[in-house]
Amino acid sequence: MLLLMLASSFASEDQNSQQAAVSSENSKSKEEVANNKVGTSAATKKSLSLLIILPDVHLYTEYSGIIEYLFDQHGDVDIKPYDMEDIELVKHGEKLYDNVLILCPKCKKYGDKLKVQSFIDYVNIGGNLILAADNRISKFNRKLAHQFGVEFQNSGDKVIDFVENAQSSPIDSSKGNDNKDIFYSSNFINNKYILPSANTNSASKKKLNPVLYGNGIGHIYRSMDKKEEDSVNPLLIPILSGSKSSFLLSENNYSRHGENQVLRGDSLSTAAGSNIHLVSAFQAKNNARVAFFGSLDMFSDKYFSHKIDGKTSVGNKEFTREVTDWVFQKSGVVKVVSSNHHLTSDPSGKRPEHYRVGDQVTYSILLSELKNKTWVPFELPIDSKSEKSDQVQLQIIMLDPYIRKNLVRSPEISPSLSKSAANYSISVKLPQKYGVFKFNVDYRRPGLTFIDDLDVIAFHPLRHDEFPRFLSQAYPYYLSFILLAVGFLLITFIFLVGKSTSATPTKAGTKDKQLKSPPASSSSLSKASAVSSSNDKSDSQVKKRN
Repeated sequence: MLLLMLASSFASEDQNSQQAAVSSENSKSKEEVANNKVGTSAATKKSLSLLIILPDVHLYTEYSGIIEYLFDQHGDVDIKPYDMEDIELVKHGEKLYDNVLILCPKCKKYGDKLKVQSFIDYVNIGGNLILAADNRISKFNRKLAHQFGVEFQNSGDKVIDFVENAQSSPIDSSKGNDNKDIFYSSNFINNKYILPSANTNSASKKKLNPVLYGNGIGHIYRSMDKKEEDSVNPLLIPILSGSKSSFLLSENNYSRHGENQVLRGDSLSTAAGSNIHLVSAFQAKNNARVAFFGSLDMFSDKYFSHKIDGKTSVGNKEFTREVTDWVFQKSGVVKVVSSNHHLTSDPSGKRPEHYRVGDQVTYSILLSELKNKTWVPFELPIDSKSEKSDQVQLQIIMLDPYIRKNLVRSPEISPSLSKSAANYSISVKLPQKYGVFKFNVDYRRPGLTFIDDLDVIAFHPLRHDEFPRFLSQAYPYYLSFILLAVGFLLITFIFLVGKSTSATPTKAGTKDKQLKSPPASSSSLSKASAVSSSNDKSDSQVKKRN
């Protein structure tokens, strides 16, 4: 019914009055329902709008599958032809559309006002963009992709795959059996935020089938520095790449002989295999997202309904829906609900005007993730190789980081936010350095919006009466002084009071010993008197003789 209403409105209006050709009466009700659930990386908005640019507005029937899906997701969709004069994306510094889908590879211009710089300015203020190309890509679209570091092949070039080609079930009957540029590819990115169904770690049993890629061209990442070939834009994300048997083919390097295509020796480009990118994305530092599809037919209804060997459905429908959801900020969106830091000893939890060096501080941040149009607590991803959870880090910076700590999931959160946010916190001791510091949480992962939460606060030095009485660093010096004082007192005490055991006896000491000697016995005295008398006699006799 929706498409019939659109067709009647397009038939009744001329080309110059098709500014709002596709807007259904039921879009308001869808918009009201979406207001309660849908949000962007910055904040929840009242409505989301989408602009789809086609070569001809009546060609929407070829892409009705993806357009109807976008109507259900956004509710407010405008479809305009590429040559409408009044197409504008930005007015008075504000974007008119949150998202833009360009399904016009060969368009050489878009309206009278839009230039390549117009799309750059649109992305710089937060707009999301998808550009679909094919082997008829115009110079305008190649220049636009070149601004994001993506270099498409020239118009008329092809991507060839002889192994994974869909020659057994041709899509384009006009080519007959010559479908070497229509092939299957399953070299998806392993990222649960961009392609949930292609994630190898997903618990879901349903996996993404190979997608059908046809009439398209490949692209490589342009070097940002001519001197360094590997210096590609780090903000580019390869979503779908070529298989091992795919290669690029230039229009000038092949010739036809009847129905067969003969490849010359110089037809192979330096890019081959997984180095050929078929679908890529770019996420700017302001979280605006841009995607580049090398095949317009990936969005077509005939590719959506195609089956591999008539049995298994291709994954084009799921692939395009998941990628458009991610680019248009329907998935992979993480926002900061609030962040706070305070003294650990403060029960009120209020942020002070300043801190003192060495204070014990508690930092916390509330993070939410958008899933199925609803904000839920953000769970850190798990590395498939190490099977360890990722970490959100807090940095306390003054020119250089003085402290870098991993935040820990905390159950302390208000009941009103417990179902929509997760609390990550840590308690740290501030460095012994005063100055102006920044509390910074910088979390950047492929597939997720970048988180850069910053708060500036001053660390004051201690006042003269706030210094500690004793410093822990000086304990060895305190101990050496105490030991020196104890040793001095001990030596003084020994010198003044103690007795010397090695001193020689004095004369007074010998007299005392003599006085204290025991009295002699009578027999010893008689012997001594006899000896003395005999000596006296002998002396007297000697004198007489003389």
